[in-house]
Amino acid sequence: GSCAKCGVALSENCVTALGKKWHPDCWACAGCERPLVGSFMVKDGRPMCEACTQAGAERCAGCKQPVSGAYLEALGGTWHPECFCCQKCGATIQGSFGVRNNRPLCPSCC
Repeated sequence: GSCAKCGVALSENCVTALGKKWHPDCWACAGCERPLVGSFMVKDGRPMCEACTQAGAERCAGCKQPVSGAYLEALGGTWHPECFCCQKCGATIQGSFGVRNNRPLCPSCC
């Protein structure tokens, strides 16, 4: 058979869920793409992590997880403060920054 997500042929090592088979690396939340480990929810017939099934949750432009508590808005998106980091060196950005490909750059990497 083939993987329910990517369509590539399956080996013996696969995940069986929702009446389908998946490569272990393809068994991930349909909302945020993070691997599903343990329990999961089903929304519109697709596997989802619990956080992604929360209706109307604002998503971080960096990690795609729901945003609650402290956040910042930049580059047309909402970010967890720890996710707003330089695309080149990974340093957390606080204050001024540059932009490349709609992603932040710290002043040192601009």
